[in-house]
Amino acid sequence: GFVTTIAMTRLLPPEAFGLFALGAFFSSLVDFRNKFSLDYALIHRQPTTDEIAATHWLLQLGLAGIGLLLGVVAAFLLPLLGYNAQVSPVLLSLSALGMVEAVGSTARALLEKELRFGRSTVIVSVALLLSNLTAVTLAWLGAGVWSLVAQVGVNALVGTVGFWWITPIRPRLTFSAPIARWMLRF
Repeated sequence: GFVTTIAMTRLLPPEAFGLFALGAFFSSLVDFRNKFSLDYALIHRQPTTDEIAATHWLLQLGLAGIGLLLGVVAAFLLPLLGYNAQVSPVLLSLSALGMVEAVGSTARALLEKELRFGRSTVIVSVALLLSNLTAVTLAWLGAGVWSLVAQVGVNALVGTVGFWWITPIRPRLTFSAPIARWMLRF
């Protein structure tokens, strides 16, 4: 983390960090997944069943999809409101990466619920290492702000694959409206 940050500040111009920060800000505004605390609801609900895991997973994907759609609208509106047009593709990319994170959120929450922190720590550490290496390499090659976006993408992708790889539950495409209402009110 710290060494990567120093390397990135040496390799990237301040404008790249500004574009990324603005894109991340607007992406966080349109991302509703964290605003509903669905992960906490999943961890709290006993016992864990396939139906609960599937409902959580589908809610996460639905909220990430809404965030992506709002990101598309915001990406269209931001240049009209006077923001740098280069922010729009960054916002779109980060909103799309929210979908990748949503795919892995159920697996991560299930690992936390089972108190399997050792295994999840390995996944998080590998994801951070690979994402940092990717970011520094792309920055060195001149990718600019896209090295920062790629850092988020590699972290999300490696985390999602890793969490599902070690999670024993595989949710089916079943959705329970009563469970969903409970999770959304949690």
